[in-house]
Amino acid sequence: MGSQAATWVFGLCLLFFGTWFGFGIYETRQPFAIVTTPPGEVRNGPGTEYAVGFTIPEGSKVLVLNKRPEWTQVGVQQQGLKGWMPTQELELIEWMRLS
Repeated sequence: MGSQAATWVFGLCLLFFGTWFGFGIYETRQPFAIVTTPPGEVRNGPGTEYAVGFTIPEGSKVLVLNKRPEWTQVGVQQQGLKGWMPTQELELIEWMRLS
């Protein structure tokens, strides 16, 4: 019984630390972009036919969530918001540590 309990504890620890380590790699390596237009209009979908959900000031750092040829889905980490911006209104930053 003691050996079986030790195996379970070891397995759970391995699962926990493996998940924690994997999430840490994902969480710390994300592409960012800087908004280059004043103000950046963030839309509810990838196109001008979608309503503007919110605006973001020029120079703001946004998280790149998804990319299409002309549109980029961005996230504003501090406010928990996301939406789509024209790709030409963003300047991609190299992969960097999430702050």
